[in-house]
Amino acid sequence: GLSQVLDSEPSPEFAVEFAEELKQSLELLADDILRKVAMGKMEGYTNAELAQMLGLNVRSIERKLHLIRRVWHEKDII
Repeated sequence: GLSQVLDSEPSPEFAVEFAEELKQSLELLADDILRKVAMGKMEGYTNAELAQMLGLNVRSIERKLHLIRRVWHEKDII
């Protein structure tokens, strides 16, 4: 049933495809800080946690997230 689908591991093919798409998406970002912010959000960190980890203020994180969304939206990633 549904629980089997939700509990199953992704296929190796899916994992490879996902990893490649993620790599390409991150490469579209202009610098390492943007990539760190994007990965941090995907890992579940809050804006405040990211700000503390990267030595930035929360508003800077918000601006960087806006830029990431704009870049990815322009490339039809999101």
